[in-house]
Amino acid sequence: MCIGESTTALGGRNSYPSQLEEVLNTRTRGRKFTIINRGIVATRTGNILAQLENNLDKYKPDMVISMMGINDSFEELLISKGIFDKMPIRSFRLF
Repeated sequence: MCIGESTTALGGRNSYPSQLEEVLNTRTRGRKFTIINRGIVATRTGNILAQLENNLDKYKPDMVISMMGINDSFEELLISKGIFDKMPIRSFRLF
């Protein structure tokens, strides 16, 4: 199971979870791998971790791979520059 932000969630067949599944199934004989993509667009680490236990219970993965923190860093940068304080949160979007 792959967890993370939009860098995990987006890309369809080009997403890193899809590519990982293809590589594992191409290079491994006698085994079938299924990668579960639980990436969430425009979220932060706290939200991903808040959903982790439910995802573990629901999917019971053998392994969890995470790539997260990019949105956290972006928000910290905006706060450090004083930009975030001046923006109404409801109008702020991460892409």
